[in-house]
Amino acid sequence: MITTDINTFAKEIHALNERKGWWEEKRTFNECLILTKSEMFEAFEAERKGLYADSTMVVNMYSRLMKYNQFNKKDFKLYIKDRFQDEIADVVIRLLDLCAYFNILLTPGDVPHFDLNKTKINYMTFDKATASMYDNPSAKNMQWILGFMKSLAHLYNFDLDMHVALKLEYNKTRPYKHGKKF
Repeated sequence: MITTDINTFAKEIHALNERKGWWEEKRTFNECLILTKSEMFEAFEAERKGLYADSTMVVNMYSRLMKYNQFNKKDFKLYIKDRFQDEIADVVIRLLDLCAYFNILLTPGDVPHFDLNKTKINYMTFDKATASMYDNPSAKNMQWILGFMKSLAHLYNFDLDMHVALKLEYNKTRPYKHGKKF
């Protein structure tokens, strides 16, 4: 994703999150996993409400970011933030942050692909599978989550890397702990 080495990318995400105050206190793996899962349920809620990012705006914003290093926070909030794709990007960001913190090394070639269809069963599958991951911080489990997110992006025909890049850029503009308690 984004860079050629996913583990280096995870460390970059973790460093940003440390600067934003997310790691002042020690966290358990289970706490981090539930926060990752909470993003998936935000994606579910966005889908229930029919909230999807404006794909033209995503491409335009990503192009401006890559070519000119320009990011428009107002447009992001208006056309992308809190939409389905944005929440899936949040899952990936939380997951990679968790991996860096717990030194879980991922192997890109071992990320599975799932044949999904557009039904709420995807969320139940995700919830059931991740429930068995508590107290088990393995690379295999983290790669399962990453593969599930990539498969959702494929199913819904959006570029997950673009959304992750834009969300990270937005997060750089946010206040300490993004204005939240934890």
